[in-house]
Amino acid sequence: MFIRTIRKLASILVLMLLTIHMTTAQASILKVTWTQVLLGSIGAAGISPDGSLIVFRNKETKQIAVIDWRTKQIVWSIPFDVGPTNTDFDTSIWSPNAKYIASLTLGNIYVFDATNGRNITQIGSSLKAYDNLLRQLSNSDATGYSDLKWSADGKQLAVMIYGYILIYDLIKNDVVTIIDLVNDQYSPSARQYLSLFDWSQDGSKLVAFNYKRDNTPEKKILYPFQVGVSVWDRNGQLLSKNDNPAADKDCRGDEFQGEAVPIGTDISWSSDNMTVAIATNYAGYRVCSLQNDGSFIVHSLSDSVIQKIHWTSDQKWLIGNFNGGCSVMVSDVTKNYETHDEEVGGCGLWQWSQDDQYIVRGGENGLEVGKVELPT
Repeated sequence: MFIRTIRKLASILVLMLLTIHMTTAQASILKVTWTQVLLGSIGAAGISPDGSLIVFRNKETKQIAVIDWRTKQIVWSIPFDVGPTNTDFDTSIWSPNAKYIASLTLGNIYVFDATNGRNITQIGSSLKAYDNLLRQLSNSDATGYSDLKWSADGKQLAVMIYGYILIYDLIKNDVVTIIDLVNDQYSPSARQYLSLFDWSQDGSKLVAFNYKRDNTPEKKILYPFQVGVSVWDRNGQLLSKNDNPAADKDCRGDEFQGEAVPIGTDISWSSDNMTVAIATNYAGYRVCSLQNDGSFIVHSLSDSVIQKIHWTSDQKWLIGNFNGGCSVMVSDVTKNYETHDEEVGGCGLWQWSQDDQYIVRGGENGLEVGKVELPT
């Protein structure tokens, strides 16, 4: 009798452990429920801060429009024929105060009134005034603007062009800051060419990808090639030191001797304004935490090519989509970036809403919105 009781208790204990394990496993799953909003070829889709509206570029009708995705009613639509686009530099982003939409495509910047689609041409004209000057100063053969970011209050817009960052103030209606990121204080004989950047949420820091070329007219790439990242304050003072020989304090990619040029695919600050996640198409996916001495503490997460990075607002989860947007890599920040992969159905380039609840993705399969249930 005693033995049977022990066996019964053991069975109950095993069942409880299995139940706990299953509950824990289920709790780690990121769930996304997708809604098809439109069919057709869609580019440059962006979601409003509250997740209710979507701006998208319709490649077939050659228009840019805003739609209420729940009712599928078009709020406004205007002609926007920019020709074929390079999806690497094709994005539309709402300002955090939901007043404006900035769209970047084919190296050009457009800013629209989010309520009616009016093109605010003064912003584009003010930025364009610096185009030829900065091209000559950087001796660059790049194509126009390559990235843009809003300030947290939505009152300023920062854009990257030829290794410079221009900050436009929408209240003053003018460019108020020009930051030269081209010259590397630690390697004066070389120049850094950058294409993607991010602006910390407190507005104090900028982080950008770089790689080195020489200062000759030919601008030859210096080998061994490395994709690096550097951090500056908003006045252009370099805060990071990428010359530290200690590998675990250096946020550079692996050395690359081939002729192809590895590029960064995304770069994103966390809300602590000291930690940045980076993804490249060669050196992988990692998290770099800036230290007071300018070095980094690095967490290598994966060798996969991540297309888009998102930190949740509570800074508990770091989520990167890969495999053409068909899969996600979920990292638990509170558990030393413990990482696992998940399938989420369908494919496309993601953009998250400010409240972490929605994802919009556009592509050749149309326009879709995903309702997100984060892991617990």
